[in-house]
Amino acid sequence: MLPEMKFEIQQIQINAEDILIGYTDGVNEALAPNGEFFTRERLLSILEQQPSSASDLIERIKANLSTHVHDAPPSDDITMLAIQQL
Repeated sequence: MLPEMKFEIQQIQINAEDILIGYTDGVNEALAPNGEFFTRERLLSILEQQPSSASDLIERIKANLSTHVHDAPPSDDITMLAIQQL
């Protein structure tokens, strides 16, 4: 982290069945063999589909990422965390 970076602190209420997801920029910046990024918009389109669980959501994103990058070498780390209120 850079010392000069500023962050805003916020609170949210997570209700039953809500899923909170965190991810690194390596997700939306994953490169396809043609150099095309995965993009935030593509990730949001996956998030709009109702997942059955946090693990289902992560698996769905992983499958889409795998299809997108195909056999391209990794361009960055890809880290995701999903938490679901039961």
